[in-house]
Amino acid sequence: MRPVSGGTPAQACLAFLVALGFVLRVYNLGVPSQWMDEILVPLNASHPMEYILELSRRIEVHSPFFYMIVKALLAADSGDFLLRLPSALAGAATIWVVFQLGRELHGDRLGLYAAALIALNTHHLYLSRYIRPYGLTVFLFSLTLLLMLRAEKSGRRGLLAWLLVADAFMVLLHNLGVLVLAAQAFYLIVRRAAGRSPLSWLAVAGFSACTAALGAGAWFFFMRSSIVGEFLAQPMPLGDSLAVVGENFLRNLFSFDAPWVWGGFALWFLAGLMLLWRADAWSGFIVALFVFLPPLALVGAGMTWNLWPRHLSHVIPLAALAMAALPASLRLTGSRHALLAASLGMAGGVVFLWPAHDRFYEVDSYRDRVIGTNYKLLAREVPSGMGPADALVVTNDYFRNGLNWYADRGPQPNRFRSQTITPQDRAIRLHVLANLHYGYFAKGWQDFEERHRPESVRRLEENVRLFTLPVERDPVFTVRERSRPVAVPMDLAGFYRSVGALRDAVFFQDARGPFAMATRNNSEAMLEYVFANETGGAPGTIVLNLFYRNTGKGNHLTVETAFDGEAPAPHPISMGPDPRSQAGIVLERAAPFSRLTVRVKMVCAPLTPRFPGGNYETLRFEGLEASFCGSPDAPATPGCLEAMAERRRDNALRNFLAERFLAASTVKQKIDSVSPLLRNVPDEQMPGWSRLESTSPDTAASLVAELQPGRELLAVYPRVGGGSAVALYQLGPDGRREELLALRGRESAWTPVSGQYPIRLDPSLRVGGAYRVEAVLVGRWAQLWNNNGTIFFEQ
Repeated sequence: MRPVSGGTPAQACLAFLVALGFVLRVYNLGVPSQWMDEILVPLNASHPMEYILELSRRIEVHSPFFYMIVKALLAADSGDFLLRLPSALAGAATIWVVFQLGRELHGDRLGLYAAALIALNTHHLYLSRYIRPYGLTVFLFSLTLLLMLRAEKSGRRGLLAWLLVADAFMVLLHNLGVLVLAAQAFYLIVRRAAGRSPLSWLAVAGFSACTAALGAGAWFFFMRSSIVGEFLAQPMPLGDSLAVVGENFLRNLFSFDAPWVWGGFALWFLAGLMLLWRADAWSGFIVALFVFLPPLALVGAGMTWNLWPRHLSHVIPLAALAMAALPASLRLTGSRHALLAASLGMAGGVVFLWPAHDRFYEVDSYRDRVIGTNYKLLAREVPSGMGPADALVVTNDYFRNGLNWYADRGPQPNRFRSQTITPQDRAIRLHVLANLHYGYFAKGWQDFEERHRPESVRRLEENVRLFTLPVERDPVFTVRERSRPVAVPMDLAGFYRSVGALRDAVFFQDARGPFAMATRNNSEAMLEYVFANETGGAPGTIVLNLFYRNTGKGNHLTVETAFDGEAPAPHPISMGPDPRSQAGIVLERAAPFSRLTVRVKMVCAPLTPRFPGGNYETLRFEGLEASFCGSPDAPATPGCLEAMAERRRDNALRNFLAERFLAASTVKQKIDSVSPLLRNVPDEQMPGWSRLESTSPDTAASLVAELQPGRELLAVYPRVGGGSAVALYQLGPDGRREELLALRGRESAWTPVSGQYPIRLDPSLRVGGAYRVEAVLVGRWAQLWNNNGTIFFEQ
């Protein structure tokens, strides 16, 4: 294989290949429905920047740059074509860059065939038509490789500066770009050590230091606190890790499930790499280095568990360069090589636009037929058979948010969000849409039918069903006995049967149980419950016990109460994030009344990120109890108020938000005094963790910790068994003792290990400029877990 100089046939062929690649990437670009991971990008990008940055720091495996690009495009248009256009343009531009890479390595012939292989690569075509950062990432990787080669061959330090700029953008697109930075520094060091580079040691060292700084910045700002480790790092045998990497590499050559084709492409790649190495060892070395070093680094770090082909998409241009070596070695004239490369491109283009048209260019091309992600069609089809007062529930939050994206852009109103039930609606139809994931509604479609007996079931596509349940409503609770709590039902049918009125709220169920949530951000959702008083008179004291969870910044929850036709009285309940999970409202009433109306109002702010593309679950209404405890002429029924208070205390067990130990804490804390009845026992199964335990089954043991201001919402890890209790109190300068958490064990059951409980400190209660928190442990099974003495963690 000999280097070939440029010429008119090569330039004409390159122009054709770039144009072909552009057509294949923009044709019908806005037609296919977005798939599950793709639609998360515009859903998340539609939120404020604070949300996006927090998402990238905590939840995502990507840095925020691509979200910012999509957010800017959303200001102009939210159509699929425009949102996919940056990826498509980057994909077409990559064809030109790869040609330049081939020319840099071994001339026009290598460049032309590599460009043709890029233009026709099935996985690259997918990535170039997705609202995901990978199309841009592959372009920037190819560009950085080109800049590195030219800088290293010419010795121009200015090109190294441009290379660092491109590297910064690449790392801002995807965290795994740091592995490419390491490979770049390694290559330049090896070339300089071999005496083959005109770059000075000072330039190479400076560049390596800058790449290390870029990697450290990505680690410090985004990767350190994100789930990238949890996403990829799971124990796997070495053989399994290598198999995962190998399959994902092959899918970057040919994305469809065809092992025999994978085998052919693998042999083609290896033969081309050997031929390239024989022609020029340094060309073969650079391709092999960047192909193998990043995935092997992931294998060595044990981070291959959730690896997908797109995470290794940087190998696409490298594989094209290696595979191009075989046809480029044919003994043909330059014009015939150009004609052959153009013919290869033309034949591939015909295949994509004709027999493979349904894989890329139709409305259901990207749908997952198992999970059911055909959002664009389903968002139109599902609401079409609904009546004005019908309710619609979706069993999976990914599915619901994706459908909302298209329904928001269709004919208004969006029936997934605009749900209204009035007291006059005595019978409604409840529609439940389920894909493969039934969440906590049922184990599957057969289990759902056995539990709920729907009147009809429509199979919309594979593993997507729409169940319709008739609900006869009885939206008034009749209270006949004093002191006996009346609880609103929170099962699927019971919720819709008993709610008096509903506006922009929907029922959902997850691992923590059933709840109602808002369907829009920054818009008030309302639930109304009516209690008819038939206790014989006017109860003097009415206790309402509200169960909720508010874990989102800016969320607020309010309750309004109204007797008969009187003006409603507001009761502010919660501003999020709130460590409590229940609140009590005590109403004193002397005048007779017939009905008590309770309205629960929720506003969910778009500030706290969640991975499914929304955050509505951060504000949850989980239940309501009402007790009529007395009358105007007699005191409250003995024990009624105490019983309600005890129920609220027992429900503190609902407080834990997660079962996951945090690895470290930045909260400045020190233990001021410790009771001699406490002992700290290291846990053999949780290295670094130990548990403070009481040595007395009857006497309370306590400690006092001093915390510096700066963090008010904290997490602690208490654990209780039967007959034991753990309580935390904030101590004030005037002797005040404000309860932060009260946890009681039930029977013989333990609460979860690593159950994370939130507490909120009161900024107004400081002692000497610091917070003082007392922990009290009672009983043999009371524990307070700590990590090398650290008890309090920031949320």
